[in-house]
Amino acid sequence: MSTPSESSSRSLPLSAQFYNALQDGSEAHILPATDDSTQTLVSSTIASFRDLSKRLDSIGVFSANETLEDVSTGDLIYILVPFVFAEIMGRLRTTEAKDRVAVIREAGMRLELFLRRTEQYDIVPPDEISLFTKTGPFAVTNAVKRREVKIKQYQKEKDIRAKMNAIRARRDPKRGSEPSYNNFDLIASLLPNPDSRLGKQARTDEAGDEDDEDDVREATLLVIRLCWAQAHSQLDSLKQEMEVLRSAPPEDERSRSKTMEDDAWRLDPQRAAGGPDGRGALLDAKGKPLRPFTIVSSSKNRASMQADVFKPGHRLPTMTIDDYLAEEARRGNILTGGGAASGEKPTSAEQLAIDAEADGTEAGYEMGEKKRRKDEEWALYTEEHARGSGNTMNRG
Repeated sequence: MSTPSESSSRSLPLSAQFYNALQDGSEAHILPATDDSTQTLVSSTIASFRDLSKRLDSIGVFSANETLEDVSTGDLIYILVPFVFAEIMGRLRTTEAKDRVAVIREAGMRLELFLRRTEQYDIVPPDEISLFTKTGPFAVTNAVKRREVKIKQYQKEKDIRAKMNAIRARRDPKRGSEPSYNNFDLIASLLPNPDSRLGKQARTDEAGDEDDEDDVREATLLVIRLCWAQAHSQLDSLKQEMEVLRSAPPEDERSRSKTMEDDAWRLDPQRAAGGPDGRGALLDAKGKPLRPFTIVSSSKNRASMQADVFKPGHRLPTMTIDDYLAEEARRGNILTGGGAASGEKPTSAEQLAIDAEADGTEAGYEMGEKKRRKDEEWALYTEEHARGSGNTMNRG
């Protein structure tokens, strides 16, 4: 028996129900997950996606016997339903480890369904499969190569997003130029808005406009390829979180309450059980996490730690590197010249003789006068100081 909300949603077309669920998911993605109002919105969005998935399964939109050409452009976008379903489930707040495990399992099942369905229709090219898969002949185990693969993955996602934005701008110059802040907005931009007259007119004229249908199909395939790449990363994160939850010790409510009661009446300080918070070690000998932890607990603590970095006693630089080098050059502490080029340059005396030979110019006359005075000073010096008179070798 269906609830009133499910009955009202089932009276809507599939595109309208999908659009409304995406709008709610986008709002829940922006709001803080710790608020109760956000969790209410997340729960209602999950219910909408769950009902939409049941409707798609009951209608039989997708079949294992058909190819990509057999799927219409209007039905192609519903391949993304399991992906956004898993993404909104990640915003669901849980207090117990078993509840989180259940959420991770269902989200992982939705992502695997999306990956299987995408690969079933051969939407992703083989070169992208070689970038984003870790199994089979394309597996990469070296850390350096894995980093290069990650860079290529980012570049591929950037190229796909650029092509997709170009198609959106060509379809709708006003709406296509607006940025998509999350996957919910990006997918919703490919659907007609059920609340606007333009959306209703687009649904009636969509069958007659072949060019627009080709653009929508191409953009939808690009979005599926982009979400397919993100689904692999999300699935790896869910598997790592599942390993952490499985390796965490079970919590005993009675022993925990008894410990809290004993600590309330304890006069001497409690001895820490290990770890930075006194609750035990965070990692084992091999570096594997033993329990969930946060590096910085809250934004308030993060701000206080940041304020403690530079205090009045800390020595801060008073000039830039360029200013320092300019000051050292002004003081003559930086040597210049030298090398083969320096040996080819004339000395100061040779340069003076060359400049003095420039007859007919005022500069040449000044240099000639300077050379004449220098020669006279040297002649007077040699007359007053005979050769060898300055070095008597202690002979008196």
